[in-house]
Amino acid sequence: MAKKPLNQFAEPPLVVTTRTRVNRATRGKINVTALQRGILRREERTFDSRSFEEFAKAMCAPPTRQRLEKLCDLWRDQLEEWGLPSDRQHSWVKIPGGDWEPYDEKFHGPFRPPYSFSLWTKRLEALTEPLSEKRLLGEALWDLDQLLKRKGIDEHLWHIAQLVSSMGTLRIAGATNAMAAAGMAARNGRLLGPKARRAKAAIRHEVIKDLAARLWAIAPKYEGDASNTAATIAYDVNSELAKRDLLPAGKDGMSVKTVADHLRTIIGDKRIRTG
Repeated sequence: MAKKPLNQFAEPPLVVTTRTRVNRATRGKINVTALQRGILRREERTFDSRSFEEFAKAMCAPPTRQRLEKLCDLWRDQLEEWGLPSDRQHSWVKIPGGDWEPYDEKFHGPFRPPYSFSLWTKRLEALTEPLSEKRLLGEALWDLDQLLKRKGIDEHLWHIAQLVSSMGTLRIAGATNAMAAAGMAARNGRLLGPKARRAKAAIRHEVIKDLAARLWAIAPKYEGDASNTAATIAYDVNSELAKRDLLPAGKDGMSVKTVADHLRTIIGDKRIRTG
């Protein structure tokens, strides 16, 4: 019996796209295959013989410690951009009647009453809410910084980083990925839906106007007569809309009345010239 997935949510479909990048100098080709499932994405690259230099660069990535230290710096920058403390300033001091500020031994002197002192982590806790992005980022910075300080840790960092990446991807996969993808699709639909509907309605309007103008050019007796014009051109209108995939959703075609309503607007705007 096949094992059931970890959850019962339908996973988003896997979308595979490929592209080829060409190095102008060497004419070497790099084939990039992008794998996308919901919000999860991964890229795979293959190099031809003329792309050896770029392949060597890809293989000689910076050491794991260097990449993790850069990540710490990015997190510190983000905290400070939010106006929050980071471990760049471990200690904070508050003078009676004043605000909290970074501790400077030359300026503040040794720790002594009536000063209040605090570590940066405590200041972060005081300024953020539990489980907020700001609090969690600070906690992650603390944990990663403590890991990097451990003696002999470097030989294990690559494996630790791989495990953290795999676990992070796994936590997003399944139900979380499905719900996030559905939420993004709904949001994009809300943003694009009205605009797309207006664009399609405008094109339908132009199709009706064009066919009416053609009819009136050869049969002037119909000019200005929305009802009889609509009855005459309705079949041609729907045929043209079907060819362009512009029929209203859930309908086989526009009714004579709907075509006539468009024509009344057009006639009222005097936007048809037959001569």
